[in-house]
Amino acid sequence: MVKKIIVISLMLITITLFIACASLPKVNAPTIEKPPTYELAGLYLTIDSNQMSGVPIDKAKLAEGEIVVIYARGQSPDGKWFELPNDIVITWKVDSELEVTPAEGHVVTVKVVKSISSIAYVTATTTTKDGKKIEALFTITGK
Repeated sequence: MVKKIIVISLMLITITLFIACASLPKVNAPTIEKPPTYELAGLYLTIDSNQMSGVPIDKAKLAEGEIVVIYARGQSPDGKWFELPNDIVITWKVDSELEVTPAEGHVVTVKVVKSISSIAYVTATTTTKDGKKIEALFTITGK
């Protein structure tokens, strides 16, 4: 008799657990919203790390030994600014009066190593997925 009571009690507990679990609402995994992606139509170069709209600050006036940090941003076909994805490689070239570190990346430091007589240029270059070459210039004048 005691065995029957124990077996019936275990069966009732098991049935209750099944019913309780079946009645729980389903929990959906949270969705992580990805930032919008844009087609790369051009590059914006700026010295303002927070600038993501407007006219880029793409020139500086520096003396020998001074440095400037330049940020590359993407330009969509309709002119919107966007953060460049990591798979887009930007290569940088500078005139002989300047030194760039690193030579690739979305953010670089440019140092004036020789006195600038008129204008020195920093050129950022990348290639789109369809093979189109895109360049942007940053102008540095001497003090």
